[in-house]
Amino acid sequence: MALTPRSPTSSTFSLQGKILRKKKVIPNLLRLNIQCIGDEHTTPIHIPLDKSDEICNGFNIFYLEAVIQVSGYLASDDVTNEDVRIVENCQLITCAPNIKMIKDMLLLPNIMDYASCFNMESKHFQELLNKPQKTILHEILSSLNGVGKAPPRQRLARLKYPDMQVLQNKEQEIANKWTLCQPCDTSFHFEPRKQSVSNIPDGSEDSISHHHKLTRGQYLENKKNNQTLWFVERMKQFQSRPKCVLDVGGGRGDLAVQIALEFRGATVIAVDCNRSSIEAGKVYARQCGVEDRIEFVEMNFSQYVDEYSTLQHEIDCIVALHACGDLSDMALSLAHSIGCNFIICPCCYTKRYLAPFVPHWHQYCTEDEVDSLTRLVELDDRREVSKRAMVLINSMRRSAFGDSVRLEEFDCKISRRNIALVGDILTES
Repeated sequence: MALTPRSPTSSTFSLQGKILRKKKVIPNLLRLNIQCIGDEHTTPIHIPLDKSDEICNGFNIFYLEAVIQVSGYLASDDVTNEDVRIVENCQLITCAPNIKMIKDMLLLPNIMDYASCFNMESKHFQELLNKPQKTILHEILSSLNGVGKAPPRQRLARLKYPDMQVLQNKEQEIANKWTLCQPCDTSFHFEPRKQSVSNIPDGSEDSISHHHKLTRGQYLENKKNNQTLWFVERMKQFQSRPKCVLDVGGGRGDLAVQIALEFRGATVIAVDCNRSSIEAGKVYARQCGVEDRIEFVEMNFSQYVDEYSTLQHEIDCIVALHACGDLSDMALSLAHSIGCNFIICPCCYTKRYLAPFVPHWHQYCTEDEVDSLTRLVELDDRREVSKRAMVLINSMRRSAFGDSVRLEEFDCKISRRNIALVGDILTES
């Protein structure tokens, strides 16, 4: 594509529509296909990337499903002799139901100016901003999608050739050094436990969960409760009964309470940095009658690790159910240094927020390779590729800590992040 520069007599255009496709057509030009109200077909527009910050007020608004108002001029494509719409001004009308876009917008100093972009009134939005981030995200997504409605259809995530090359090369490289681990299936056949107390805020049972497909009530009943039951059943297989269990990223206490109910002689320490989750966990533990055996600690886990030697905690088992990103690696590192049993199920592989801590498995990869592999894990619509990347990363985690670590797999119906790192080290004394 070669564009003729703008002339004083160039025609102008203005339109509003939803972004359905986007593609970088040349190094400095982004093409969006937007669908205007009432139109069956899409209209292509082009964004000069060197002016994108100026065009969209300094932050990226070009996400699929976002509704935008644009204006600009027509230029001539010297190759096709067709008119090309070049955008000069752009305004966000409706935010995309995309968590990354919402999080980026929430960092804006003038975020209150965008209440209408979330389909919210200013007063309600201002009150919402005082709540925990997870609550804010859930309510915004519910507002954009419509409570109880199915999320907008999205195309399958695009596999990037360089990322797949990294996956294939690392699989071959590692296979030449040591055997690539395949997780053993340890799915237990247990009856779902009837919950006398629902660990969900009042009135939020029908709100959409952050998984976008289930309500919070459905997710708790069909997913989360079964995940915690699998952890409990796996802990029963250990050679020694736990006496003091550390629950990393314990949140609202779902797993901690299940452990306390099953192992009556054990105490549980639930560490989480979210104050509202900690407070909710205390209420849940009290309702279930185990508050005397669960200690909720409001602390960043890296701080907890730094202060561990000064704490009166003689931990003999560490659990982490869907600990995000580096949090799983830090939990694994602590378990290794203590020499205790552990069950750690990683999640959100792309999250990297515990600097200067560096996960031990990164010794086998460059930073670019780490980014490629973790991106592939998050391709939930490409299950085969996602699992290959997940097995590879967790095989490298196992290699970093030796044969004491096993990879075990539970039913993917209760979670797509279903590979756990398990260490059965202690024996009954």
